[in-house]
Amino acid sequence: MMDRFKKQNTFAPNPSWAGISKINKVENVKYKHSLLVLKIGAGVFVLSVIFLFFAVQQGMLVHGGGKPFIIQEGESVAVIAQHLKERGAISSETVFKAFVLAQRVQGKLKSGEYILKNGDLPMLIGLFTQGVKPREVSLTFLEGWTIDDIDAYLLQKGFIKPGAFSLLASKEYLRRSKALIPDGIYDLPDIIIEEQRAVKRGDADSVPSAYSLEGYLFPDTYRFFADATPETIIKKMLFTFDKKFTQEMKSAATSGGKSIEEVVVMASLLEKEVRAYEDKAKVSDIFWRRIEKGMPLQADATVNYVIKGNNPSLTLEQTRIDSRYNTYKYTGLPVGPIANPGIDSLKAAIYPEPNKFWYYLSSPDGTTIFSKTLDEHNINKQKYLK
Repeated sequence: MMDRFKKQNTFAPNPSWAGISKINKVENVKYKHSLLVLKIGAGVFVLSVIFLFFAVQQGMLVHGGGKPFIIQEGESVAVIAQHLKERGAISSETVFKAFVLAQRVQGKLKSGEYILKNGDLPMLIGLFTQGVKPREVSLTFLEGWTIDDIDAYLLQKGFIKPGAFSLLASKEYLRRSKALIPDGIYDLPDIIIEEQRAVKRGDADSVPSAYSLEGYLFPDTYRFFADATPETIIKKMLFTFDKKFTQEMKSAATSGGKSIEEVVVMASLLEKEVRAYEDKAKVSDIFWRRIEKGMPLQADATVNYVIKGNNPSLTLEQTRIDSRYNTYKYTGLPVGPIANPGIDSLKAAIYPEPNKFWYYLSSPDGTTIFSKTLDEHNINKQKYLK
């Protein structure tokens, strides 16, 4: 009985426990596998972070080497980044664009010509947002040049498109401009000043003009930024005219019964007709006396101004051209200046040297030959101009 009981109560493993043990082993393997994966992932992440850090650090470097770099007007950040990469200045376009985006300066990179130096992106972006001061250039406008001569010179220097300067200095532009004539310049022809006032009143068409800024663009050597506009150049030349034409000179002109405009017109004739100051002063006296006597000035330069030429011997037909600038056909001064005179010509117009001559001519070598009578003048023409 007892033996049977013992047999009945003898312990035997439960099949379900064996299943649980297997499950635990599997879970343990999975855990260890997951832990290994996590460790590997963490290692990869750390390595990635380290790699990214060094990549970004490398991408932050700028290899300028003193090379010039130009940002054109309107270029996008992507285009700038591409050009920098092509030039070898940066190693990563992505890092450059990301840094620009992070700094919120996408629309603040200024066009211009830069000299790149070795450094980092913060320095480079700071340079691009600050912009560069344009380089300065020296421009020399010669005495006796006309507005068209200045236009051709500026075109040659790459400052303007053809005709841009001539247009701005023309009477048509003056009639439309509200800001070209600098404040404080009051000794320009009255008609120009009146046009400026009429423009501000909105009534420009009420003032018919025959004038431009010819004669008032003072010839000199100037320093301008390379991106200077024709308006900037004109204003500087006008200011210089006002500075060089001193108050003493203005007072001397007006006290002698002459207007500033008349003096400038006379000076422009002297500038084109005669070289030396002493000769200019004598011819000035001849011209003023001829005007008083009602005699034509017969200055070849006035006709050449009309025909846009430089002919030392005009034809009879040319002397008959119907233009208010033609001093063969019309007595008195021409209707406006025929060139932009220098300081010597302005002084000669104001301070003529009294003499007894009525005629003059310029020989091929620039010497001025004076004559008291027409017969003597004709003899000199045969002698020096044939």
